[in-house]
Amino acid sequence: MKQDFRAFFLAMSELEKVLYAQKAGTSAAYIQAHLITRYKIPRKKLMLSLAEASEDRVSVTDLTNFFYAKVEPRKKRNKKSACSTLVDCQ
Repeated sequence: MKQDFRAFFLAMSELEKVLYAQKAGTSAAYIQAHLITRYKIPRKKLMLSLAEASEDRVSVTDLTNFFYAKVEPRKKRNKKSACSTLVDCQ
């Protein structure tokens, strides 16, 4: 993997983010709000545009791995630890 998409985007200055997003056919705000957080997965056309606009710093494979990577679920709290703050747990 060349570079993590989140790290790649966040390392840019605000002006670089705007220019990159324009080259890719979207906005920096959209990338920041929806793509970096993995709230949305871009369609193939946008993914290709994001890779091309990066000038080979992030590939389509890198983007695919970023968006389709398994995200570890948050661990559930132990019932004992949750009850320790309550007066009557039983």
